Amino acid sequence: MELDGRRRKLWIELGIVILWLVIPPLVTQLFPRQPSTGMASTSVDLVRVASKFGQTCALLFVIWQSGDGFKKFGIVKDRVGRVVGLAAVLLVADMIIGMLVTHRTTPALPTLASFERRGLGNSLVVVLGTTMNSTFEELLFRSYLFTRLEELFGDKALALVATFVGFGCLHIYEGMRGFINASVIGLCLGIAFIRFRSVIPLALAHTLGNLCKFFAY
Repeated sequence: MELDGRRRKLWIELGIVILWLVIPPLVTQLFPRQPSTGMASTSVDLVRVASKFGQTCALLFVIWQSGDGFKKFGIVKDRVGRVVGLAAVLLVADMIIGMLVTHRTTPALPTLASFERRGLGNSLVVVLGTTMNSTFEELLFRSYLFTRLEELFGDKALALVATFVGFGCLHIYEGMRGFINASVIGLCLGIAFIRFRSVIPLALAHTLGNLCKFFAY
């Protein structure tokens, strides 16, 4: 009875998180994104940063109130050397996957011209927003969803598939190539999480990978 009660509680908790933090961004993929420029773009980006910060705090609150402890979800202190090393490996994997999917012959690397074109203020907002968004996605898909699905399904492989496919769907606005690229990267990140149970290097690699792509053009 106690076990059934816990499973019921976890399913309810998982359902709330999915309805609150997963489905809304998935639904927005059905609508094309309208690019904006200048101060309007900066203002919109700041609003998105604030929104993502609120979502991150909400997710951390859910994890905290669950009583399972942050360590179970891979939110732990980690050695600097391992964080940097694993993040570097994942970043290289991200670049290679991006080259294969998009048929580029060179990796997407940031350029000075891209920073100059956007200006210091806008670039800093982009860095802040990318860091917040990438960290939130890793906390959501790897830390929370994988951990919860692994416990509820009793199967790491099934939880891994569910999370990397969901992660791919979150990038469907980039087209089929974007979906494939994000899904394969999500698979690599998921495997790394299973192996090391630490979200910090994953969030770092995710952030650096997105920044490289953004400032490459």
